[in-house]
Amino acid sequence: MIQNFNDHAANERTYLAWVRTAIAVMAFGFLIEKFNIFMRIVAKGLNVETNFVISHTAEILGIAIMLLSVAILLIASIRFTLNRERINAQMISTYTSRVPDIFLGILLILITTSMVIYAWYILM
Repeated sequence: MIQNFNDHAANERTYLAWVRTAIAVMAFGFLIEKFNIFMRIVAKGLNVETNFVISHTAEILGIAIMLLSVAILLIASIRFTLNRERINAQMISTYTSRVPDIFLGILLILITTSMVIYAWYILM
């Protein structure tokens, strides 16, 4: 039996949840980017002029969301490794930093706000 198996399993479940979240975020960013390309092709085929600002904004948002998923994966991997070492150390330790959580939260808020502004601008 693995020593502290329950703790290691919980750490791994948390890590895999972050990986699933990162994959979902990456897919969403890819969808925005691909939909933007699709709309450009359709507009060109219909000889309709596209709004460069809206098109460029969608491109930036799609790429930013995909980069956010990379940040989520990196932070989750670092935290998984650190927590694994703490579990194996057999010492009582405190939760040291909330900075990664706050950083990801701020990034998500900024991108969500950008998406809302973008959607509002398209609907108006």
